[in-house]
Amino acid sequence: MLQLREASVTDPSLKPYIEGYGLLRLSSTVIHEKEILPWPGAFLLFANQAFEVDGRAYSFGCVREMHDTASRLRWRDDDLEIFTVRFAPYGLRPFLAGPVDRLRPSAGTIASVWKVPRPSLYEDVVAAPAMDTRVQLVEDFLVSTLDPHSIDATDENIMQLADAIRREPAEPFGPLRERIHLGNRQFARRFSALIGVNLRTYVRICRFARAKTSLLLSPTPSLTQLGYDAGYFDQAHFSREFSALAERSPKLFPGHYPLHRLISERKD
Repeated sequence: MLQLREASVTDPSLKPYIEGYGLLRLSSTVIHEKEILPWPGAFLLFANQAFEVDGRAYSFGCVREMHDTASRLRWRDDDLEIFTVRFAPYGLRPFLAGPVDRLRPSAGTIASVWKVPRPSLYEDVVAAPAMDTRVQLVEDFLVSTLDPHSIDATDENIMQLADAIRREPAEPFGPLRERIHLGNRQFARRFSALIGVNLRTYVRICRFARAKTSLLLSPTPSLTQLGYDAGYFDQAHFSREFSALAERSPKLFPGHYPLHRLISERKD
């Protein structure tokens, strides 16, 4: 049994940084693993049981920053419930005590990564009986942690660049880059501090995310056209890059990741 629910951000101050919330309930005696594929944004995960991400154990939840490699989420009990906070590509930075690119894999269980620590947040959210209550708990915490002054005019220009690349990863972004009056080294440092990865990696993730979504939602996709629409130079480039991030070729991907297809197709 698979159930999915979505919720929108309610506090206006969070809308530039948070894209929404999701609740996944899965009851299965067979499925105890889910791949976390590269995505242009970070996640805050809360689970109703202990779980592992790439062999690292978490009791209730963790922060998952942007990655350009696939990870595996594993759990033991048959009934899994995960509440997810989805951040914009740059959305994690205003809530952290330091740059995003300095966040370590173990940081999700360390209260000091947040500007205003609240160690019981994970337990409180997991124990909450309703979706609305969970959203309220998370938003109360994030509003108390938010430091909008940590984002300056240069960061805002980088945010616009990141949004444009994500919307249309096949389009040239040179003119937007030229509006950011920084040398290449300064730009690279500022981009990584805000987004968590460098520009080249970010473009790679955005292209993959576009291709993955199109591939899962298209009943009979044309791989050549799909790759072109996502910004790949040719089908060989598409196949090579997609396989590196998904660990499966575009042709084999939908059949190997049935849970991803189910999630993509659900509308409730």
